[in-house]
Amino acid sequence: MVLLKLTASQAIEIYGAWNPKRLLSWKQIVDHTELTWKKLRAAGLSVNDLYKLQPDPEPWIQNKLIDIEDITEMSSWNIHPIRQMRCTLSQLALLHWPAEVFIRTGITYDDLVAAGLTIQSIPIFGFTLLNWSYMGLKRHHLELASELECVQVFGMKKAQILNSIN
Repeated sequence: MVLLKLTASQAIEIYGAWNPKRLLSWKQIVDHTELTWKKLRAAGLSVNDLYKLQPDPEPWIQNKLIDIEDITEMSSWNIHPIRQMRCTLSQLALLHWPAEVFIRTGITYDDLVAAGLTIQSIPIFGFTLLNWSYMGLKRHHLELASELECVQVFGMKKAQILNSIN
């Protein structure tokens, strides 16, 4: 079992002024559900410290100690927003993440299609055609798209788009 040594201020921030403890374990985090990722980070614990305490992402998720915004800091855990966090298309859109964050967290075009993305809903993310191609948009994804939809979504004719992607 990994134990983290806490500074005096971290001990007070995490446990309170009346019962500060100088050590922190994963069991203590699970036993105190208010000790979320945000609270631990606000207390000054580093991402590396928290990774040492629990390198498996599933306990963080199952114990509801993280939310979708937290995973942008949790790159060492490789948490997939859709498959592991059950994030919906609308939740992802409301995050306003740049395409780079989608790519870094492993979200692909096919993941988004499985979550309900259509040619008509592509604009809600505000990504460029290049961003979409980095996320895995392929020619076969646009087979059923009309000329008008392609122009409305990407500002280009369908033939131009198909020539631009694999």
